[in-house]
Amino acid sequence: MKTSVYFLCCLAILATAAPSISQDSLQIQQVIDRTRIEFCPEPRLNLFNVHMRFGNEIVLVGETSIPSAHDSLIARLKQISALPLIDRVRVLPDSAIGERSHGIIQISTTNMRRKPSVAAEIINQGIMGETVRILDHKSFFYLIQLADGYLGWAITDGILPMTAEELSAWEKKSKSIFIKNCGSAYSNPSPDSYPVCDLVRGAVFVRLAEASEWTEIEVLGNRRAFVPATGVIDLQAFQEQSKADPQKLVHTASQFLGIPYYWGGRSTKGFDCSGFTHTVFRLNGITLPRDANMQVEVGFDVAIDSSYNNLLPGDLLFFGRTADRITHVGMYIGDKRFIHSDGFVRCNSFDPNACNFSDYRVVSLQRVKRIL
Repeated sequence: MKTSVYFLCCLAILATAAPSISQDSLQIQQVIDRTRIEFCPEPRLNLFNVHMRFGNEIVLVGETSIPSAHDSLIARLKQISALPLIDRVRVLPDSAIGERSHGIIQISTTNMRRKPSVAAEIINQGIMGETVRILDHKSFFYLIQLADGYLGWAITDGILPMTAEELSAWEKKSKSIFIKNCGSAYSNPSPDSYPVCDLVRGAVFVRLAEASEWTEIEVLGNRRAFVPATGVIDLQAFQEQSKADPQKLVHTASQFLGIPYYWGGRSTKGFDCSGFTHTVFRLNGITLPRDANMQVEVGFDVAIDSSYNNLLPGDLLFFGRTADRITHVGMYIGDKRFIHSDGFVRCNSFDPNACNFSDYRVVSLQRVKRIL
């Protein structure tokens, strides 16, 4: 009899407590979700991977690259719950990284992956000389963030870690930029010497000395190498070139014709569609967001009709099933023609009489944006 009474009492207590626990858990999860939406609306540019373990206490686990999001979440949870709060969220850069949480890309291109695995999807590329933040370290991968905010996991050998002071010193050094589509840096000022590393267009490196035929540079941390002087120009002079115009954009894009499509690529080794437009504009002093469905959010809308008369060279063309589902981007070059990376960098036409007419691109064109 006493056992039965005790059992019924326990059921009553659980029945009373369960809704309260469930309600608290739901409310806490809503706060986490709201904080994520407020501080990290674009997960490609910031990280907010925070989860809750709920019981007699609230245990927060995960990681975020946004210190203010972490602080705000903690403050909000303390306001709505009296339960003990255990904070196990890692705020990146991880403490194990130490002072060398900055760095540069030190090889021609480094693939950035969705996860720290060679089997993971390639989502972007870093180009030699680009500066990065190093946020985390797993196995032989760094989680890096490019200057434009894009996140991805890169093999550690492709990154030269630096302290903030070391990066500042590196940035003050004289630099050159590689202006050929591809090439090599050599161990001696001769094309018959052994290569030190390969180079892609837009690669930046420290310039040590100049001569009429060869420029001495520093690559791979502190290795000296030589590149033909015709393949480089002073970085500052390059950046101070006259403002980008449609003709320059078309000229730059046309120099990439025939380069193969490469998912996640934004170098002259291979481009995906948005990597192609990103690179064309970057080499003309304009930084676009990385992906097509991000690029469509910048610039000014241009009306589309069957004549295409409103379009100007340099306009970005966005394709997809609907205007809200952009999956491809190209650039208009005039006379109903456009250039894009589709299998390889090529030109197609909206003109049914043209030999390179693309009916598929006619029907899937959703939006046009003008950047200049």
